Amino acid sequence: THEYRAFLETFLKKLPVSAACYPEGICVSTPIETWSDDFTMAISGIPSMVNDFSGGPFMENYYHSQYDNQDVYEEEVYKFHHEFYLRLLLAIDSLALPPMDFGRALAGSIESLDLDLCMQTGADSTLLLKKTEEAKKAAAILAEQVRRFNSLPEEKRDWKKADAITEKLLGVFRKSQDYLVRLDWDDNVIFPQQAVQNNLYALKKAMGYLEKREIAPALEAFYSIDNNCYAFQFEREVFYHFTEYILKQSPDRLMWGKGRIIHHENLYDLVESLKEKKPGDSLEAEKQSLKEAWDRQKHCYVDDVEYLIRAAEKLTNLICEVSDMFEKGTE
Repeated sequence: THEYRAFLETFLKKLPVSAACYPEGICVSTPIETWSDDFTMAISGIPSMVNDFSGGPFMENYYHSQYDNQDVYEEEVYKFHHEFYLRLLLAIDSLALPPMDFGRALAGSIESLDLDLCMQTGADSTLLLKKTEEAKKAAAILAEQVRRFNSLPEEKRDWKKADAITEKLLGVFRKSQDYLVRLDWDDNVIFPQQAVQNNLYALKKAMGYLEKREIAPALEAFYSIDNNCYAFQFEREVFYHFTEYILKQSPDRLMWGKGRIIHHENLYDLVESLKEKKPGDSLEAEKQSLKEAWDRQKHCYVDDVEYLIRAAEKLTNLICEVSDMFEKGTE
């Protein structure tokens, strides 16, 4: 999770890493990804982490296959992992408070924002930047308070206060996950405005191609817009089935991504229409449909930015509440 990144990077600096195990070293990667239980834990309010080896040959050639056997066993790597996670557990267990830094996620939300697109759509980026900066400053103060508390000798720690602050910190973490973690239609973890932002990029590209009467690349641009790749390969009934499957999940799916995909731009009819076009056919109706899709997504983008403004305000208040606890007694 973003919130543990600073702690883990500091931890890694003190850890000897064998070049025989990892010639290129190891690093901390954020955010948490899907297709692993750590994502479900994180959005449930439990800060989590996972060993990521997706970029290596083991994942590509052996993992979850009949080739994952004693022939690929590596003693030194096996030993390293046992020692690594034991050291990590001991380091976390020695702390009085979870080593949270909420500023990383807030910074990421702004770094992923397209300011030019905000100007084009009328989204209030100025207010969002202001509110997020306020939240980041509050987060920096809280992170330093947590660090100082954790650096106290055990005999000087107020454990009753630590328990109360821990509960509040985990509460803020859960809210941060609720406010800032979304998924796209390929299950990638994104910030709330990024799905629509990427749709707008693709729509603009498609509109440019249609203006030049280049149908094939325009259709190709649709592939990255929500789940419209299904429109190329399946009948309407299948397309709608998998759309509804995502947007109308049952309440028991809350910790498996329910509500993390918010918007959907349905281009099924447009795809069907363009696939049937012949050279010289008019494209005016399709251009109009694309413009209407752009307008819908533009309004969604404005709404998403407004949502992020409110989220930044709420997180600032929650973070400040925890900060105040460091100055007060345990009552």
